[in-house]
Amino acid sequence: MKTTTARRSRITAVYLRYYPRDDLRPIIDRQRIRRWAHRLSLPELVFYVDNGCASGASRPELTRLVRHVQSGLYQVIFIPNLEALSTCPAEAQDLSARLSTRGCQVKTLALPERRTRKPAADVSRHAS
Repeated sequence: MKTTTARRSRITAVYLRYYPRDDLRPIIDRQRIRRWAHRLSLPELVFYVDNGCASGASRPELTRLVRHVQSGLYQVIFIPNLEALSTCPAEAQDLSARLSTRGCQVKTLALPERRTRKPAADVSRHAS
């Protein structure tokens, strides 16, 4: 049974929240996070993504993740920053602490900076 296997392996979760809804960024972020995890030899990642959910609104994937943590499924959850849990710092800290009391570490992703293209040099010439 898949759930039993997952419980034994204690997989690592990633929680991402996007507001407003963005259909491209979650795909790009998942790819970057998977590459980062692979370089660090981290275990299999399971993504929970609330796309288009404001902090104060219903966040079904966060609710599902909390349920899974309470059942002992995860040892580690990666988030981009505490604001992913809530835009209210006190609420975000409280949720992080509650997850920690269940034996789950909440860690901030330490992704390498994105490579950006250098701007093209201005080759226009001014007439004298």
